[in-house]
Amino acid sequence: MRQRRIIGPGFPYLVTPVGGAAPPAGPAVQNIGTFLNSGAGVTTVTYTGLTVSAGLTNSALLAFILNNSGTTSVDFGTGATATWSGTGMALRASILGGGNTSGAIWGLRAPASGNNNLVFSWSGATQVTVCAISLSGINQASDNAAFAHSATANPTGATSASITLTTTSGNICVALYENPWDFSVVRTGTPIFTNASLNFAVGASYIAATSSSQTMTETASSAGDHVILGTDSSA
Repeated sequence: MRQRRIIGPGFPYLVTPVGGAAPPAGPAVQNIGTFLNSGAGVTTVTYTGLTVSAGLTNSALLAFILNNSGTTSVDFGTGATATWSGTGMALRASILGGGNTSGAIWGLRAPASGNNNLVFSWSGATQVTVCAISLSGINQASDNAAFAHSATANPTGATSASITLTTTSGNICVALYENPWDFSVVRTGTPIFTNASLNFAVGASYIAATSSSQTMTETASSAGDHVILGTDSSA
């Protein structure tokens, strides 16, 4: 390894630089899609609201779906699928709550870059809201390493809902929320989307964890049935 000669007071002397590449950057959200409301009474929707940047290091994608029908109950944890550019995604969290509330999160390591089709399919015709984000700095060893932890809750007759994710400082924690009213206070973290134009108030947010656990919370102006579900994305 080459040495550098330093000139100055008390010099010259030779310095040997420390070799090796810089450590990889930690988890970060890179691209946030725009949410999409489907039509009523459908069992599939194709979403094109996200463009994954080219050249992301250790990239990943998270896809979100929430039931937004006031009359139909759908369990996205049974038989539902999500594909990005034709590649199947791994279900990381799902919940079926009261009052026709439900949702799911899928993850994918090393997604194809570009503005590709994200296709959701499920059983039971309903209306949904979908969205997606891309990340960098995510563990590529396996789905369980990339999206290591999840949590769900579905309180009934409540004004708020929360989950606590086991995680590691620096990991990105994401949560989906749904309630029949609104979000009367700021939800935990940075908003990904908020939509109260259909039958429910739905949304998502993310935050970089600062410890080994991260609590995600939302609060509504009136009591009702909530669902909240989340996952972390790990280095």
